[in-house]
Amino acid sequence: AFFGILLEKIIGSKKFIHLYFVAGIAGSIASIIFYPQATSLGASGAIMGIIGALATLRPKLVVYFGGPIPMIFLAAMWIILDLAGLATGVGNVGHAAHLAGFTVGIFYGVTNYAKFQEEKELKKQIDRDFLSDDAIDNWADKNM
Repeated sequence: AFFGILLEKIIGSKKFIHLYFVAGIAGSIASIIFYPQATSLGASGAIMGIIGALATLRPKLVVYFGGPIPMIFLAAMWIILDLAGLATGVGNVGHAAHLAGFTVGIFYGVTNYAKFQEEKELKKQIDRDFLSDDAIDNWADKNM
């Protein structure tokens, strides 16, 4: 839930839902292609899409996974594990679905990176302008 909440705050609810469904569909298609005899159930492709987009849009975000780790490293670790699982065929895990969803998330993040960085900088500027000590003092002088 943590990754989804963060990404939704960054990109907005409509874009989040769109990304979630597209990544989930991509994961399902990959699952059908790589595991035609198996049935699969779950939203892991969609969740990996969220992780891929968040790792692309906020790579330096520190998350706690056994200790503090940048989001980009955590995502890379999951991808390495899924690539190894796909190559070895070990486990009853939809590695192809994970990788397909992650790829959709990365694509979304890369194609929208500049837009969300501009918004991030604009929000910082607004915070500086409106929450500076001078701005607060001026407001207090006028209103108190």
